[in-house]
Amino acid sequence: MSTENAVDGYGALHQAIKACGVRLAASLPDDWMAPLITRLAADPEITHVRVARESEAVAIASGAFFTGTRSMVLIGATGLFTCPGELATLNLRHQIPVFLLVSERGSPDDLRIYQEVQGRRLKPVLEALDFPHLRIDSLEAVARLPQAYEWCRLQKRPVVAFLARTLLKGGTRP
Repeated sequence: MSTENAVDGYGALHQAIKACGVRLAASLPDDWMAPLITRLAADPEITHVRVARESEAVAIASGAFFTGTRSMVLIGATGLFTCPGELATLNLRHQIPVFLLVSERGSPDDLRIYQEVQGRRLKPVLEALDFPHLRIDSLEAVARLPQAYEWCRLQKRPVVAFLARTLLKGGTRP
């Protein structure tokens, strides 16, 4: 995938988020998702909230649920590792759906040794907590985000959509 296709991936993600009806996006900057976060922050139809900790993004998106505001969390994989307590005690216990877009660091297409632990351990942690997750690695998969978002709301629990490097950055590192 070329860099041009990666840019198309960010645009497709932005449009899919809008198709979900999201009106509030809480994020902690992540270098892979920075172009998407910039788009959301500039979108007058979406209130963007920058946070200092990933758990704050979870809390803000969860609170938005009670106002009827459709929300989403955008964070990196390392940050998701800091959130299982909040997701289990707040979201699972009280059946609050929260949809998380997470950069899929440490995946086979990442090829960065310092991200390798996330690639090996994050999904087994999510599975141990019974948090559904899916991988978004193509424009076709991006088109299914609204369906996954509705599934999250129906499930009334956290759902994680991992954004693959190939979609965001345009291929694997040499």
